[in-house]
Amino acid sequence: MSLQFVVDGLLTGSMIGLGAIGVTLTYSILRFSNFAHGDFMAWGTYATLAVVSAIGATISGQPKDSGAIGATLPT
Repeated sequence: MSLQFVVDGLLTGSMIGLGAIGVTLTYSILRFSNFAHGDFMAWGTYATLAVVSAIGATISGQPKDSGAIGATLPT
C-alpha cells in the first residue's frame, strides 16, 4: 500500500466528514435538514477542478493545493 493512497483517503474522508458535521449541526439546531451543504460541496469540487485544470496542474499530484483552492473559492 502506497503512502499516497493513505493520504488521499484521509483527505477525502476528512472533506466528507466536514460536510457531514455541517449537515448534522444544521439539523440539530434548526430541526430542519438543509441539503444546501451538499450543493456547496459539489460546487466547490467542480470549481476546484476547473481552476486547477485552467492552470495546467493535476489534482491527483497536489491534493493539498486543490483542497486549499476548493476551500477558499466558495468563501
